[in-house]
Amino acid sequence: MNRVGLIGENSIEYINHIISIWNTGNCAVLIDWRIPLQSAIEMLREANVSTCFIDKNVLTKYGDPISCGIEFVPFECSNKSTGNLPDYVYNNFHEKYSKNEAVILYSSGTTGKAKGIILSHFAINTNADAIIDYMQINPNDCILIVKSLAHSSTLTGELLVALKAKMKLIVTSTIKSPKAIIKIIQQFNVTIICTNPILLLMYAKEFNKYQQNQSSLRVIYVSGSILYENMYRDSHKRVPHLCGEPTYSRQV
Repeated sequence: MNRVGLIGENSIEYINHIISIWNTGNCAVLIDWRIPLQSAIEMLREANVSTCFIDKNVLTKYGDPISCGIEFVPFECSNKSTGNLPDYVYNNFHEKYSKNEAVILYSSGTTGKAKGIILSHFAINTNADAIIDYMQINPNDCILIVKSLAHSSTLTGELLVALKAKMKLIVTSTIKSPKAIIKIIQQFNVTIICTNPILLLMYAKEFNKYQQNQSSLRVIYVSGSILYENMYRDSHKRVPHLCGEPTYSRQV
């Protein structure tokens, strides 16, 4: 088993690279594309990565990586577009429940140096199975990923859930305004989005500001930090059809 780096914006190609790394029996080391090059190189070195696939658009922003003993392999990425995850990507995915390493993710580093977290196939797949059961997904559901796939909640709770449940998944870049997200929800009849408390408030204000009819959207799942009661109540007032009575979970 080798550890293979992957740096890029959310895209169909990025997702297919994750699956390909798994299918070849290797571990994907996911680095957020917004991290400075030198920090990314340090993380890759720490994880003993010798090869890293990188979105050409990100590589252009970085410039030519300095000689660091890591081979950067650029790939074309259609991350400026928004669309459905194609069937061939679903077909390439195969469930694994082994205790082998599946992915290494890095913490935000808010309390110091970013730390690498190793997760096995068993861990991420059993977690995704539990989330599928919790979500009570139906055949008409469609999920929109708006957070970086280099984070655990997005990778496990959204991407893996969609792949395993064969749920329609909409892929778009991570830098989108709330207004743009609302347009995507309308265009693709999105029923589920997952977000954090701050973005929840931004989306709720946008819904309310333009009095958008979000008939397809049935639920917003919130994680990543604490959803305080005042934040919940504010969002509830703006989009009551998406929030039940104030019985909610505070997720960290």
